Order: sequence, then structure tokens, then C-alpha cells
Amino acid sequence: MNTFIEFIKTLDDVSVEKTISEYQMEEVCARLQMLNDGEMRIRPWDDAKQEIMV
Repeated sequence: MNTFIEFIKTLDDVSVEKTISEYQMEEVCARLQMLNDGEMRIRPWDDAKQEIMV
């Protein structure tokens, strides 16, 4: 992944930000709260991928 990011940085019209916006932090916190409250479930990536590829 780092190699890809380093390559992207060499392009003239591309910028790479490593900061996380306030909105993103709020969204992550809200989703974690939903998980903790049992309002949202997670599933393994292999299961989700299998469903998508069908």
C-alpha cells in the first residue's frame, strides 16, 4: 500500500491527505456505538464477498 501512495504522490494533479475529517470521526464513533448497542452487526469479509460475487 505504501508503494501505491508513494507513486500517487509523484503525480502532478494529485494530493494525498493523511488527516481524518471531523465528519469521518463522528461517523466511526456513531457506528461503533451502534455495534456496542447491538443495533448493527458485522460479518466476516469472506461471507460478504461470497454474497457479492454470486
